[in-house]
Parts: sequence; structure tokens; C-alpha cells
Amino acid sequence: MTLLTKLNDDMKAAMKNKDKESLQVIRMLKASLQNEKINLGRDLTEEEEMTVMSREMKQRRDSLAEFEENGRDDLAKKRKKRLRLLKNIYLLN
Repeated sequence: MTLLTKLNDDMKAAMKNKDKESLQVIRMLKASLQNEKINLGRDLTEEEEMTVMSREMKQRRDSLAEFEENGRDDLAKKRKKRLRLLKNIYLLN
């Protein structure tokens, strides 16, 4: 099962469960993967998919650090949840 197939299945489940947070993370990840596919002009390998996921996780960690530095606990809490969801997707793949 490819990552995009898994993400599509996860997206359907999130829609059925009305899990907006998971749905946002899945859509963001799908968009990143599709943008990378367009930039390369071909399907992504598993390694390239993992690279995109790692990049997305790093971006979330960096913004989390900035939010915590600046005392934005509300945004930091959201970012932590999204980072946790990304990690779950990453580990399940």
C-alpha cells in the first residue's frame, strides 16, 4: 500500500469520525507529497515520501519552538497535537 493510498483511507476515516484536526494534518501531508511529485515530474519513491514527511515534521518542530519561545501556549498546544498526528502517520508507514 502506497503512502498516498494510506492517507486517502485515513482521510475517509477522519471524515467519518468528524476528526477535523487529523483531517487537516492528512490534507497538509497529501498536498506536500503531491507538490513534491509535481516538482520532480514523476512518482515518489518510498525514500522520497519519508523525506517529505521528515521535512514536514521538522517544520512543525521549528514552529513549536518559536511559539513556546514567544509564550504562545495556545498555538504551541495545537502544534504539538499536529506534530503527534504526523509522528503517528510516520511510524505507521
